[in-house]
Amino acid sequence: MGAEHIECPVNNFVVDEKYKIVTTPAYMLGPGIKDIAEGIEGLVKAVVELATK
Repeated sequence: MGAEHIECPVNNFVVDEKYKIVTTPAYMLGPGIKDIAEGIEGLVKAVVELATK
């Protein structure tokens, strides 16, 4: 299927523009709510940006 694993810190996110997928590890790796929030906030901004293209 061609999937590729990309490591990502909890306070960040990954965007696949070709398939319009945005993901973050959030609670899977999150040491605390502050770190998780950074990744989720970035993810939401990226989703909005993809949706308006």
